[in-house]
Amino acid sequence: MAPAPAVGTEGQDVPNRRVILKRHVTGFPSEDDMEVVAGGARLAVPPGSAAVVLKNLYLSCDPYMRGRMSMQNRRSYVPVFVPGEILVGHGVSRVVASGHPDFEVGDHVWGMTGWEEYTLIPNPESLFKTNHPEMPLSYYTGVLGMPGLTAYAGLYDVAKPKKGDYVFVSAASGAVGQIVGQLAKLAGCYVVGSAGSDEKVKLLEPSLALMKLSITRNSRTSMLHCRGTSQRASTFTSRMWVAQCWMLCCSTCACMAALLYVE
Repeated sequence: MAPAPAVGTEGQDVPNRRVILKRHVTGFPSEDDMEVVAGGARLAVPPGSAAVVLKNLYLSCDPYMRGRMSMQNRRSYVPVFVPGEILVGHGVSRVVASGHPDFEVGDHVWGMTGWEEYTLIPNPESLFKTNHPEMPLSYYTGVLGMPGLTAYAGLYDVAKPKKGDYVFVSAASGAVGQIVGQLAKLAGCYVVGSAGSDEKVKLLEPSLALMKLSITRNSRTSMLHCRGTSQRASTFTSRMWVAQCWMLCCSTCACMAALLYVE
C-alpha cells in the first residue's frame, strides 16, 4: 500500500487502489474472481457531516466473506457482495479526516472498512478505538478484534462454563475456535476440540498443549469418543452448536473427525 499521508494533507486528492469482486464465486475462490483497480480519494469529509476518512493499515480476510462472494438463495445476516463493487471486511485504520466529535485525526480504529487504501465512513459509530497501544495494531484483526470478541462473549456470556466442565469446540483451528479453546483452558475447563485435517491438528498442538490425539475414520467411533467425554459436560462450540448436534450429524453420515483432548 502507499505510504500514509503526511501531516497537512487533509483535503487533498490522493490515489486510491481498491479490490473489487469481478463476479460471483462458485467453488474455490481464485485471484481471477477479484481485481485491483485504480481510483482516487479525497482526504476530507462532506461539509457538516459526522463522517471520517480512514487510511487502512491492515485488512482481515475472514471465512464469512466467502459466503458473501456467492449468490445466495437463502436469507443471511449479511448481504452478498455486488460484482464491480469494493470488498468490505474488518480492518485496522488511522483517521486522516474527521467530522465526528469522538474521532480525531491520528486516532487508530478498527471495524468494518473497504478493501482499499482510503475509505470514507459516513457513520463511524460502529468503529472502535484501539485501546492497547503496547500491542501490535495487527492484533485488532484477531485476538483483540472481532474473532476475540466472538470467542469471549460466546464462552463467558453464552456458555458460562464452570471450572472442571468439559467444553467442546468445533473448528478448533479457526480464528475464533483457537481463542475459545485457550480461554476455556484458562477457566479451568477440560477442552475437547475438533479439526478437519492433520495439518490443522498440528497447528493446535503448541497453542492448546495437546495431550492426546485420536483420528477416527468412521461415524460410530467418532460418536462414541464424543459421548465418552461429554456425558456430564457443559458443552459449547464456537458456532453456538451443542455437541449433541454434532454427534447426531456424525451418526447419520460417515465422516472423518480429528478429536483433540486437552487438559
